Amino acid sequence: MDSKSYTPGSRDILYKKIFLSISEMKYLEREIKKFNWLERTFLRKKEFYKMQYHKSNCDSNFFRFINSGQDNQNTLIHILEQLPENHPDRTWLTGFLI
Repeated sequence: MDSKSYTPGSRDILYKKIFLSISEMKYLEREIKKFNWLERTFLRKKEFYKMQYHKSNCDSNFFRFINSGQDNQNTLIHILEQLPENHPDRTWLTGFLI
């Protein structure tokens, strides 16, 4: 999105897309952590690897999305500025801007 096509509505769409992506990645992260070592190794190995693969794809897509345009980066920066200094997601999200 270039600066000529910027509208308040497009900013809302960016926010929604970013929040949905973050929600999906955080959900997958929590679900992956629920697997114990026995499930990861033997019992639910396929399911575990599928979830890891899906999370990796989500991370890659989000990273590409954020780095695809200045508006996307500015929106993420604005979201980060709203989070308190010690918020755990602040560090996690900052990694996508580096």
